[in-house]
Amino acid sequence: MSDAIVSPLPIEEDMPLRKEHEKLIRAEVERQISQLVDSFRPHGWRKLTYWIREWGGVGAVIGVFLALIVICITIGIYAVSGLTTNAEFRTHTEDRLTGIEAAILKINSTLDGAKLKQIGADPTNPENIAQAKNVLIAAVSNGTKIDPNIVKDVGGKFIDAAEQDPTAWNTVLAFMNYKSFLDASSAQSLSMSVSTKPFTTHYSGVAPPGDKLPTARVPDGIAVPIEQAARFSPLGEYPNKGLMEGNPLFILDGGGIVIDGMDMKNVVLHGVHIVYHGGPLKMSNVYFANCVFDVTRERPGESFAAIFLKSGPATSFTSA
Repeated sequence: MSDAIVSPLPIEEDMPLRKEHEKLIRAEVERQISQLVDSFRPHGWRKLTYWIREWGGVGAVIGVFLALIVICITIGIYAVSGLTTNAEFRTHTEDRLTGIEAAILKINSTLDGAKLKQIGADPTNPENIAQAKNVLIAAVSNGTKIDPNIVKDVGGKFIDAAEQDPTAWNTVLAFMNYKSFLDASSAQSLSMSVSTKPFTTHYSGVAPPGDKLPTARVPDGIAVPIEQAARFSPLGEYPNKGLMEGNPLFILDGGGIVIDGMDMKNVVLHGVHIVYHGGPLKMSNVYFANCVFDVTRERPGESFAAIFLKSGPATSFTSA
């Protein structure tokens, strides 16, 4: 059997595409590719979910940034409003506290005054003598202002009681100290400085043992005729004799002074230890502000205490 010889099929050459066919094919390919890509894209709720996922990181950063801005603005608004609120609250609180303190002082004044009147009904009672002194000391410490008429009336009763019971005299001195506390505001207003007219004046006094002399000063004020001027010197001495003008006031601060044998006029004493043994004394228009008294219980001392308690802010007293 002979082998057959098979001839290969002829190979046909590719025919070139026309331009219009090329465009159609390209368009179709692009359409199919687009559909394929689109099939992988989410739609509807899936599309929203996808957008959130894709933009989640960036959105988070933007959200945090915006949140910080909002927080800063809120803090700023709160701080400004808080300062205003706190200032209003503080002012309101301070006003209320001031009102409460004033009310407490008024109540204490009424209570202490009533207690002194009750005590004054029996000033010779040893317990009342001690109680009255304690009430007055506490009133000075607390800044409580008792009715001056009560101080005058009850103080006078203790002056009388001291003749029967000398221990009551210490309570009389407590009344004098307290009266000086009440007069402090009036004396303070006299010590204000105004325009000055310089000139030289002279004053003299003696300190009690253990004390130093007070600090002396005169207000910067207009000079007055010498007959109207302040005096502070031993009786019978005139250190400013011959002057035509003098100081309207002579002011002493702190220390101590013995007023026996003194001639005092238009004098203001602030926080001075006042010692009086009952000697000759001439006093005119003298102010005692927050002074402490050491007065001997003799007739002149009793008279000085009685007149001082009855007088206004200024005291005038003469003892031969």
